[in-house]
Amino acid sequence: MSYSQDLSQLHNPKLEDLIRIAYNNLPSDKRTHPWIGLSHGVKLLGNDNELMQYLCAYGKMHKEKIVSALEAIREPRSYFSKKATIIDWGCGQGLASICFLDYVRELGIIPNIEKVILVEPSVPAINRASEHLCKYIGDNQILLVNKYINDVINDDIATNSNLVIHFFSNILDIPSVDIDHIANIVKESIHTEQLFFCVGPQNIGASRISDFAKLFEIEEDGLLKKFAGNLQGRGTVNLLVFRVESETTEVVKVEFRHARHLRVNTHTSIQRVLTNAKVDGDCYDKAFQFYRSIIEFERIKSVSAGDAYAYTIHIDVSGESSKLNIDIQENANFESLFKRNLDSKLVKWPQNLNIGIGVIVDGRLHQILQYIYLHEDIKNIDIVREYISVCLSSFTLNADVASDLQIGDDQVDAIESIISDPTTTWESLENLLKDAINNDVVLDQYVYLSLSSTNPALSQINAELKQLAPKKDGTLLTPFLCGHIEKNHINKPIDEETLLRVVQADKSQLKAIAYALNNKISVITGPPGSGKTQMILNLIANAYMQGKSVLVASKNNEAVNNIKDRYDLVDESNYLLRFGSRNAITTQLLPYLERLQANTPQLEVDTNRYSELYKQYSASCDSIKQNKKKLLELAMLEDEIQLLLCEIQAKELELIGIQSENNEIQKNLRIKHDKVLNLSRCGYNWGQELNNVKGKINILQNKYSGLGKLLFNWFSKKRYAASCLNTLLQMPDEYTLMIERQSRISCVNDVKNGQDLIYLYSIQKAVIENIIACSTDFANQELAYKVKFNACESEIIRLKKRQVECKERIDLLLSQYEDIQEAIKIEQKYIEDNSVELFTMSVLQRLCQKNSDTIISRYKNYLPDNIPWKMEEQQTYLNDAKLFLNLFRLNAVTNLSIKNCYPLQDGFFDIVIIDEASQCDVASALPLIYRAKQLVVIGDPLQLKHISAVNADEEMTIKNYLSFDENPLVRYADYSLWDYCRDLITTSKENHKPIVLDCHYRCHPQIIGYSNQMFYEKRLGVTLDVRTTEKNPMLKQKGIIWMDVRGEQRSDAQNINDAEVEKCISIAIDLAKQYPEISIGIISPFKHQAQEINAQIPANLSDRIVADTVHKFQGGERDVIIYSLVVTNNSPATKIRWIDRSVPNLVNVAVTRARTALYIVGNKEYIRAYSNIDLPLGNLVKYTETKGSAPSVDSGNTFIIDTNIFVQYPDIIDAINPRDNIIIPAKVVDELDKLKVSLSNESLRDNVEKALRNINRELNKRKIREECGDLSYLPQDFSRKNADNLILSIALKFRNHNPILLTNDNGLQIKAKGLGVDTMTLCELVGY
Repeated sequence: MSYSQDLSQLHNPKLEDLIRIAYNNLPSDKRTHPWIGLSHGVKLLGNDNELMQYLCAYGKMHKEKIVSALEAIREPRSYFSKKATIIDWGCGQGLASICFLDYVRELGIIPNIEKVILVEPSVPAINRASEHLCKYIGDNQILLVNKYINDVINDDIATNSNLVIHFFSNILDIPSVDIDHIANIVKESIHTEQLFFCVGPQNIGASRISDFAKLFEIEEDGLLKKFAGNLQGRGTVNLLVFRVESETTEVVKVEFRHARHLRVNTHTSIQRVLTNAKVDGDCYDKAFQFYRSIIEFERIKSVSAGDAYAYTIHIDVSGESSKLNIDIQENANFESLFKRNLDSKLVKWPQNLNIGIGVIVDGRLHQILQYIYLHEDIKNIDIVREYISVCLSSFTLNADVASDLQIGDDQVDAIESIISDPTTTWESLENLLKDAINNDVVLDQYVYLSLSSTNPALSQINAELKQLAPKKDGTLLTPFLCGHIEKNHINKPIDEETLLRVVQADKSQLKAIAYALNNKISVITGPPGSGKTQMILNLIANAYMQGKSVLVASKNNEAVNNIKDRYDLVDESNYLLRFGSRNAITTQLLPYLERLQANTPQLEVDTNRYSELYKQYSASCDSIKQNKKKLLELAMLEDEIQLLLCEIQAKELELIGIQSENNEIQKNLRIKHDKVLNLSRCGYNWGQELNNVKGKINILQNKYSGLGKLLFNWFSKKRYAASCLNTLLQMPDEYTLMIERQSRISCVNDVKNGQDLIYLYSIQKAVIENIIACSTDFANQELAYKVKFNACESEIIRLKKRQVECKERIDLLLSQYEDIQEAIKIEQKYIEDNSVELFTMSVLQRLCQKNSDTIISRYKNYLPDNIPWKMEEQQTYLNDAKLFLNLFRLNAVTNLSIKNCYPLQDGFFDIVIIDEASQCDVASALPLIYRAKQLVVIGDPLQLKHISAVNADEEMTIKNYLSFDENPLVRYADYSLWDYCRDLITTSKENHKPIVLDCHYRCHPQIIGYSNQMFYEKRLGVTLDVRTTEKNPMLKQKGIIWMDVRGEQRSDAQNINDAEVEKCISIAIDLAKQYPEISIGIISPFKHQAQEINAQIPANLSDRIVADTVHKFQGGERDVIIYSLVVTNNSPATKIRWIDRSVPNLVNVAVTRARTALYIVGNKEYIRAYSNIDLPLGNLVKYTETKGSAPSVDSGNTFIIDTNIFVQYPDIIDAINPRDNIIIPAKVVDELDKLKVSLSNESLRDNVEKALRNINRELNKRKIREECGDLSYLPQDFSRKNADNLILSIALKFRNHNPILLTNDNGLQIKAKGLGVDTMTLCELVGY
């Protein structure tokens, strides 16, 4: 199929869907590097391949930039409901308009779009843009302006809409675009309210967006005022949103790309990291070099410094940049430490030199800037004669101090960019920091030196990355780092109905397990409280039963411990090994292995019972597969019956068409051969006559030549003429008359000479040839007609025969239907009832294998830190490890402890499961992925990501050095392992979407209701099915309780709200005293507040009440959570912006920590004023005031109503219980709309009219929604064109919401039941 054909099949597409089908349709040689040949995205796209390449290479980047700009609109719901015209300048494929429509759709907003004007010079691109937007709005709303921007005239963009939205996406930075011309025609043509969204690339030095702004009277000072922190430095504007109305211009949002002066040759840490980096190689090599370099650089930056010693500042301004000169000998105490650190005889692992510049905030010293001198760079310095020198522009922001002072990301970026400017001086530094933090900041007049050690965890990862083997085909790491996985699916798929359930499992968990076992790389979205641990336990049990070895890993110790603890409740042998720190291995793992080693001779397993269980389990699996095959066959046959009916009707129409075509051809032939038609059918042998005539002509031509002409005329003419005319008289009369008319010869006397005779015969020849041509044409047509007719008739016979066969087979399967269903239930019940016994007996049997004690004895000698490093010992270690893994197939580790557990061998584990992958960076996971044959990553993209000390410019510097700046997958600081894998699987042709665990078991329905509507429905398109059971029934107040506190923040830099502290402590103490059994947590976005609260918790309640930041609390949960927001009337605006915009997922994490009650302590009016309902805090205020949108524990059924129900009973909506949900498929509304015209029965036509009125009336009154079909939910073999299947897909989409398909259609009922969807007829619902 082509891109356009795939596009036509999409319903409610998103940009991600367009990127996916573009990728699937790209030639294979273009997929891995789609940006090649596009001139960094500025080329005028001229063909289908280039359009698809652009989508794959730059589509996601476009969305990030456009969404960032759109988020500046404070009240999008009211703003975008105005009648609006969109003008997409240089639209390309319409990506900016698509991103806008996706964005408002995700917010649940229906924009009032009058028209979209697409301006684009490329014909293929503008046509593709029109194709795309027709999937969102009507084609009559799209206006194409196929011109270069400089050729656009006033009439092209004229509009009377109340609002005009301009998109300039990567257009204004193109030098050939005349921005003066754009400004002039906009001002002349449009006189209503306008919004301008201008986004540009990350280029430095260009200033065209700010130049464009000046044309609308926006000066540079106006842009700077909008920039967070009001900093004095500046760079390139790469995002600008401004509003124009009544000649008034307002800047809504501006972002600067600061002109960094970060160069490899001046940044010694990066220089050191990149010294040995290889800059050549393929995509794999460069990606690997990037992650190695980034981890090495992160290791250097993430230091643990010792005691700091003050030094006087000596500033040298003689060069291009201010330089600090430090005399180590000024401080005798530190000089002694410094010298000792340089002595290799005294220090085995020398430390680096950390230089800090401090600021005093609220009387406290914070070393806000730091520079790290690597030991290698200072070991040869003679401190007696030389200074330690460092340029001021080489300092970077200390990430921990920035976090402690709650400096926002935008401020961090600005501070670092301006510090890195060589022109920054010590005198200007204090003003800079005052602007960035607050005016009370004082720059300390000393620098502080300390010795620092690198992060041991990062050192461990770095050590493993250094040992990784080069690119090797066949390993999972190769396609992973190349960013392309051609085939994700694994042969021999596992059916979810046959899975063991060692703990309870819902449908989405079983689906996720089967998905994980069936794919090379699986991505699972596990929202909070969705039963991830249950799913993982069932996954490792089933993987084990499939003969696979499993490693479960996470960066989070608590997550691994939780899995281990839950596993041990299932299997008393504690078979899942929990590796960890040296201390954990010594105190927990080794004692367990020693006990097991001692007891293995006494271990026994009932082999007969195990054999019986396993045999029955295998039989149950086979039975389920066979019976499911029958149900699937039934559904497919019903589908085939529909297709056969359509094909038969089509063939019958084709048969009529063949007959009509034949009649038309016959008619045309009769017209064509009208003069000789009768002669061709008279039965005369015209072929023989033609030969006779040709013979006569030859004879005459021979005789009638030269002198023979005279002799022929004198002696032979009359004889030949008489013979010819006599022959003519014996021919059919019509023929004779035709010849006489054409030749004008009717008697012998009319023949004057031999030439007349030749002429007479020539006329006969021509007429006979026409007669023969007529016969031939009719004969050929008759033959062609019979071939077509017979073939079509034979196909109809074959189709009808197949139709009969299908009906007979359907009847047979229907007669067995109840037995099949019952058989499946019986086998599933057997598997469920015996899962734990079967699994634990299988584990016990493995532990009883011969020599297990010897295997344990050999391997535990390597633990905890005796793993060999000599090459000659490696093979023995590897062999022992393989034997040990064959004995202990289930293992759990933190990401960092794997190095001390098992060898770095490619494909060592069959499956590696990485939990909390959204908190894990890609680089630290590479050693785990290298060890995997299959990879399962589980995480929640709406939780908090990992924290990195590496900033975006340092990351880009490393990329640029490696000439590796265009592959969108290779990122680090802002890109989690979950993000990477989610995007990676889209490159596969099948199984290219994450699976979502969509049931929720933790929070009170009212609590999770907020996260559902604000995060999961909007951003993931998933509504969590709330199945929370009653917890803590004694608690009087449950759900979300807002405690309105209007305190004050102590200072801009000290994020403490004393009134909130007091209220939090009061609530916690009261609850702790009243309910001794409940657990209580107090959390805040800000470290200062958490520390202050922690300090005031009474000592006698410190084991009951825990206080910490939201970041630290991620992964934890409590019966009651008290959430202190801190932000209030005197808080800097950057604080609430930081929560709402920089880390919006922070609120989701905070809310979902609470099981039963969530107390929010904060200033409600302040949040209402400075946030809005489309942002997390503003929405939280609105939600807590209404609470009506929170789902109940018993959410009722969800009815999906088929067309035939409305036709027969138009009042069906009134017959459904008001507590139940109703979904009306868009296809049903479409069919009803057609039936109101096409139905011949007047009574039924009236029913249809009434049904449509009822639907329209009830849509806004009840829990009714209209849904489009989603073909991705259908089995692969189901027809995508069948209307019933579109309706069925909606039932499958909502299968976790108790769907009931209300239909009288037997075929649809059969398919639904075969796929596990309940059905009901009209009679069953209303009783008649």
